[in-house]
Amino acid sequence: MNQRKSNILSNFAQRFLVLALIILLPLLAACAGSNSLSVSDISKELMCKCGCDEVLSTCDCSDAEEMNALIGQKLAQGQSKEQILQVFVDQYGKQVLAESTNP
Repeated sequence: MNQRKSNILSNFAQRFLVLALIILLPLLAACAGSNSLSVSDISKELMCKCGCDEVLSTCDCSDAEEMNALIGQKLAQGQSKEQILQVFVDQYGKQVLAESTNP
């Protein structure tokens, strides 16, 4: 009788773990996907504020370093690409957006 109870509990535990994995894995994948953005993913959509007319990802001035550092901080805080771009638009206006993102 104890062996049967043990088997039932073992089967229940296995089913519970499989169900938990089925539910949790897509959620974990979605969370990992949202953090896969890099500074360069965002900096290529912004213009450097130094006046060089270069996309932020190709400029190497101190202003570019400062802007890239801010992007890194915002990513670390969990902000989305759209949120980060909006921070720069709020600070510098729509002209900070590179051609591909400027409506």
